[in-house]
Amino acid sequence: MAVEYNKNKLRPLLELLDSGYLFYKEGRIWRNYKKLNKFKTIKLDKPEIASTSTARGYRRVGHKNETVYEHILIYAWFHGIDVLDSFQCIDHINGNKSDNRIENLEGVTVRENSRRAESLGLVKRTFGEVNGMHKLKSENIKEIFELRLQGLTQYEIAAKFSVTQGHISEILSGKKRRVG
Repeated sequence: MAVEYNKNKLRPLLELLDSGYLFYKEGRIWRNYKKLNKFKTIKLDKPEIASTSTARGYRRVGHKNETVYEHILIYAWFHGIDVLDSFQCIDHINGNKSDNRIENLEGVTVRENSRRAESLGLVKRTFGEVNGMHKLKSENIKEIFELRLQGLTQYEIAAKFSVTQGHISEILSGKKRRVG
């Protein structure tokens, strides 16, 4: 299931890109005009970057008290707003959240986004033995699969390791703690 992007926030900014009020250059959205107040807009002598950085490193573009992520706006402008329905996330291939060049953006699933972030070292696992609250070690996971093959029930396996049956079920179904 794809994430619902707020297209009502994106459309006005896409129209500004189409009109030349805003433009794309080298991974940024720039502005040619600046609104001074509700009645007066001026043409800038020198274009300026229209986006600002967030605390998390993403860039956002604002218009009329609405803001959108710059990378989503750029992706929608190049590929069309309706293509956003096909993806859960728009990911930065190189992991740099402020590098919004179109060749660095890719539509992906949440899982693909998370795997890339982990492989680039942007996030660390919080499950398994890395988590200080873990109850099971990697060798226990292997043993759980072996015990299940031997015919033990999930309840019997759970009792052996002092965890819940639901925890064993999630391990066996691959939702938690994969082997290897």
